[in-house]
Amino acid sequence: MVYRIDVLICGTAYIQASSPEEAQAVLDKYHQTAANELISELRLDDPDLPELSLSPAMTLYGKFSDDTPMEEA
Repeated sequence: MVYRIDVLICGTAYIQASSPEEAQAVLDKYHQTAANELISELRLDDPDLPELSLSPAMTLYGKFSDDTPMEEA
């Protein structure tokens, strides 16, 4: 049998912008974009780095909350 549970995963988003307000506008534009489309292994100084990219390195913190149920998948 296979079970599933929601987990908290934290990562880093890199946003090219000239101000925090512009960076927030870029982030808002990509709000509904699938994360796998944004993952980039390019260096921060690469001229091909998109305006918003996610680092492929992420940290798993375990269950989302103590109330998160274990469910059959």
